[in-house]
Amino acid sequence: MNINQRIKTIRKQLGLNQTEFGEKIGLAQTGVSWIEKDGNTVIEQNIRLICETFGINEAWLRTGEGEREAVSAASDPFLPLRQKHQLSFIEEQVLRIYFKLDETAREAVCQYVQSVAEAIAESPPAEERVSDAERAEMHRLLDAELDAEEKARSASEDGNAKRA
Repeated sequence: MNINQRIKTIRKQLGLNQTEFGEKIGLAQTGVSWIEKDGNTVIEQNIRLICETFGINEAWLRTGEGEREAVSAASDPFLPLRQKHQLSFIEEQVLRIYFKLDETAREAVCQYVQSVAEAIAESPPAEERVSDAERAEMHRLLDAELDAEEKARSASEDGNAKRA
């Protein structure tokens, strides 16, 4: 069963038609029809709305794994964090995995992230820096290329207009 079929199953088990289901999550009947059709993409916002409105476990809705019913905030410390920071499914999974790591592994992850941040903050090596003269030449070449494209487009449009 895919996500589209799981959404349809939820709606039917709740005894709602597509219009009623859509009203609860802010979609028109055609939107509900779309997300129930096999192969159509269900956007993040609709996944969240379905899960929050009907108490559905997001992991189950996405993958079919785990329990269908959402875990309560009392037993899931990530629920308020997810809501407060509007975490995506992937972001939440990264945090869940991180907090399952032992202290040594967490420290290694933090050191790695810090080294990546420091590398990003450093200025590029001298051989990668562009001089003002090189930057001006790149702008001149880009402008010339854009002008040539514009002239070609105008000539094409003129030719099409004369044929019409």
